[in-house]
Amino acid sequence: MVGLFRWLRIHVEKLIGWLLRPANIGLRVMHGGLTLFAVSTAGNWLASFRASDTPWGKVSFEISNPASTPELITAIGALLGLALAAGGAVFAAVCQMRANRQADRKRVVVLEMRGLVDTSDAPLKDAIPGRLIGQPESVLIDLRQCMQPPVSLASLEGALEELNAIPRDIRSRCKDFARSDISTVVAGILQVPFLFHVGMLLDDEGQLTLMDWERTAREWRELGDPDDGILFQVSGLAQLSQARCPDIVVAVSASYLVNELGIAETFSGMPIVHLRIPEPVPNALWSEAKQQALANQFLQVMGRIVGASPDVVHLVLAAPSSLSVRLGSCYDARNFPAVVVYQYEQSQPNKYPWGVRMKTHGVLRAEIVETSRASAPA
Repeated sequence: MVGLFRWLRIHVEKLIGWLLRPANIGLRVMHGGLTLFAVSTAGNWLASFRASDTPWGKVSFEISNPASTPELITAIGALLGLALAAGGAVFAAVCQMRANRQADRKRVVVLEMRGLVDTSDAPLKDAIPGRLIGQPESVLIDLRQCMQPPVSLASLEGALEELNAIPRDIRSRCKDFARSDISTVVAGILQVPFLFHVGMLLDDEGQLTLMDWERTAREWRELGDPDDGILFQVSGLAQLSQARCPDIVVAVSASYLVNELGIAETFSGMPIVHLRIPEPVPNALWSEAKQQALANQFLQVMGRIVGASPDVVHLVLAAPSSLSVRLGSCYDARNFPAVVVYQYEQSQPNKYPWGVRMKTHGVLRAEIVETSRASAPA
């Protein structure tokens, strides 16, 4: 029943958006014409009723024409209203046919990733923003079987291979379409290293729309909130100027605070640069503009880290899935150091047991690494 109500709400919202969209001028003209016709004719008629005083309470109606408005003006207004309504209807039909032809030659690639939470009753394809025009093409990556505990190195490598096929899957669905006619919607509940990796795989995809899972409403949602202007507080950059650091830890606290004790134990002796949102909370980063600003700040910090000439950056990321994908998509694989992104496991003694070494200028393909060899370049 919940799924039926969600389906009805989604389609009602799409219908309302279609009726109220600014581009549909024909519907507005038709609405104005019908309003003019109703006003012109209603002013020349009077309806009343009187209830007779009987035990049954009978009601009688009376309709009369007081001729308060000249018939010529009434007739002109009514005819003009009908003409506007008819013309608006024709124009709306023409616009709709044109939109249908445009939608036929466009595609919206919907990349949905499942790895942690079961969102199968709310497919991402049903939550495509109405502003995106085109036929939906679903690309579903389901890693839940691979990630069933206990997670082995072989299962992690199998999941990574599944993700590596994403660019090929997208190309196969859009090979006959111009790049300008393709939009890509991306969302998923997945382990953070895999999300960052997906972002790097989508680096050259144009017209990218990131969505996220709204945990309280249990639905996919676009990033539409206003920007509150709060950025990362950055610490730890000053220590990098003292000497060359072959290994640097970059910790990002965007939705939760990273486990600093776990970082100190896993990455002992390495300098740490921390990007921290003041008092981070989950389910809060719903602003596209804010995420873009945070990603730009991350790039600026990475640019300063490059000056320390590290061999490897060990990235510990506590962020929502949309921001994790965004940071991966903007990571400069040609100019930034090799990077390993780690998975946080609160219940394990080793809080960061594995990560994904991303494909960069010094690494031919992405690979799984364990923290026992985290500081050793591939």
